[in-house]
Amino acid sequence: MIQKLVSSVHKFGTPRQRVRATLCQVYHHALHNRLSQAKDLIMKTHINQVISLQHVDNQILYNRALTQTGMAAFRLGKVTESHEILNDICQNSKYKELLAQKFSSLQEKSSEYEAEEKRRQIPFHMTINLQVLDCIHLITSMLIEIPSFAQHQFTMHKNVASKNFKRLIDYYDQRAFNLAAEQYRDNIVLAARALNKSDWELAIQNIFNISFIARLPEFESGILQQNLV
Repeated sequence: MIQKLVSSVHKFGTPRQRVRATLCQVYHHALHNRLSQAKDLIMKTHINQVISLQHVDNQILYNRALTQTGMAAFRLGKVTESHEILNDICQNSKYKELLAQKFSSLQEKSSEYEAEEKRRQIPFHMTINLQVLDCIHLITSMLIEIPSFAQHQFTMHKNVASKNFKRLIDYYDQRAFNLAAEQYRDNIVLAARALNKSDWELAIQNIFNISFIARLPEFESGILQQNLV
């Protein structure tokens, strides 16, 4: 049905509508973990090369489709691929605005700009859970950063996989006391410390204690555990 609707838009719609229909199809594939189809659609249509020339609405939809693709990669256990897709978006301080889930922080706004910005905001029932997004990005960063740190701990120049993850670890290292995990960031830090000591079983236990992860359908079916372990 989705394919028929997209074909109709491509046949009768304007160029802007055709791009939007393709992005909606990418989002739909990613939402149902059809990662290869979503990536192939982006590559075949070359949307990533022309998206900067598109209307703001299409740019927002592109960011949302790309984000959902990165989350789908994580759900399928493709850690490196998920990190590569999500890194640029999550490390942008304005990533909430890129997903149209927050108003810009500009102090001086014209009434026309403010009205247009309100119109672009995503309805609540269609929003991407930003805590789940941040959690996934930090987990993938940890699984890449810790082995890299262990391999290059005696070198002067270390490549940082994620500045967000590094700031998180530095923040916890500066705290005098670290109590039991209460938030998902606490669990990720505990998992990182366990992984740094090569205790992968304790690390994965801390990750699976995160409520966001435990509520994923892929976790309940056992697919996520198999892929990550």
